[in-house]
Amino acid sequence: MRGLALLGWGACSGGPTIPGDAPGSTADTSTEPPELEVACGLQGDNTLRVACTVQLAEPGPVSMSLALPGEPLRTESRDELALQHVISWWDLPPETELSWSASAHDGALTATGTVVTGALPPGADVDFVPVIDGPSHLDRLFFSWACGGYGFLLVTDAAGEVRWYQPFGTAFGTKGIEVSDRGSFLILTNRDLLDEFAYDGTQLLHLSRAEQTLPGPIHHDVASRNGQTLILTARSEILGDELPYIIDGLFEVDGGVDGGVVGEWSLDQVIDPVGLTEPPGAYWFGQLAGIDFGHANSIDVDERGMWLISLKHLDTVMAVVGDPSAPDRGRIAWALVGGERGEPLVQGGQLPSVLQELGDPGVAFEFQHHARWEAPGLITVFDNGRDGLDPSRVLRIRIDEAAGTAELVQSFELGVRCPIQSSGYPLADGSIVATCAENRNVYEFDPDGALRRQVALTCPNGSVSLMVRSIPMSF
Repeated sequence: MRGLALLGWGACSGGPTIPGDAPGSTADTSTEPPELEVACGLQGDNTLRVACTVQLAEPGPVSMSLALPGEPLRTESRDELALQHVISWWDLPPETELSWSASAHDGALTATGTVVTGALPPGADVDFVPVIDGPSHLDRLFFSWACGGYGFLLVTDAAGEVRWYQPFGTAFGTKGIEVSDRGSFLILTNRDLLDEFAYDGTQLLHLSRAEQTLPGPIHHDVASRNGQTLILTARSEILGDELPYIIDGLFEVDGGVDGGVVGEWSLDQVIDPVGLTEPPGAYWFGQLAGIDFGHANSIDVDERGMWLISLKHLDTVMAVVGDPSAPDRGRIAWALVGGERGEPLVQGGQLPSVLQELGDPGVAFEFQHHARWEAPGLITVFDNGRDGLDPSRVLRIRIDEAAGTAELVQSFELGVRCPIQSSGYPLADGSIVATCAENRNVYEFDPDGALRRQVALTCPNGSVSLMVRSIPMSF
């Protein structure tokens, strides 16, 4: 017996909805209840997510396939014995007809149909303008974007077509974004909000200073992998010289709908700020007052639970023991000083495990950002600008913790200075994807350091979006 296939659109926001009848639906006109009934439509008000509700007359598992023009067939199964199954689909192109098929009870029951994705909402589109039009090795690219008064998280393919989006509110308050290793995206906004969304749009986490679920202001980076979610934070405190200092640190977050801050670590546990200075300029703009001596601006964590922290105003990258089971958790394992601003920590003996730089040239960087683990013993660092004037670059650095040495392996030159935020991500083949936040350009370097592709991200409506970084990924 052939099942019933319905085509419709959900009208509610949030999680998957059960779409109703719509013009063009096929319907079973028999008087007996259908043994397999399928309704596929847009999930809530998101035009690029589809929810299919499969209803059975008798409990059983189901299987569904989704066909996209020119792409491999996708298949999802639900093995549990149930009368109703909901299967969500994402990573879909806009305004495209998709064909689906469903089966149950070992193929005895089948149903087929189509569903059409919608147009992008205003402000959720982007143009990729080639600057160097070479081959791309990207699968998907994740970034925050706002071509107007509202902000979105976007995922595009290599050509710039939007395949996923999530509204998040303010257009220009983005401070940091992250792809977790558990199928979700995180975003920091306005120094006071952390939100996490699953790929199907479910909100997994919402922490807010206004709601007192965040105990203090947050900076502009978050890391979430291997069971740890870490947010950069800071506080102001008057120290022994009776001067106020801005002291960077971390909030450790327990994920989940009811998650919250479960632990804290601060830089003054391992470094005495008294006597340290800050370079000209301001960041906290009245939210915090004091000497911004460290200015932590990126955090990463590896499979060992080792934290990698960039201290912009000290030209220093440090690894901190973050394994929850380690008795010396919070200790500086090693530090790499790239410029003169970090020398007071060395001369004062506050960094006992400073790495010795090998080779010529050495590992010099200034005002760096986005230090990231690439592999055990290998990191990448975005050098925002050597001497404050030279073009920015992504450095690949080999770390020998046992020998206490650091060696520059490669330098990927952007050819332009990027003084704020920005990022560099390694791909599996050793190539690098870099983002210059200043000019909203994405650079792809081959493993030998040659620039093979560069695109400028622009708003089709002529407005200008803030961009902090872009992250290569795959669903």
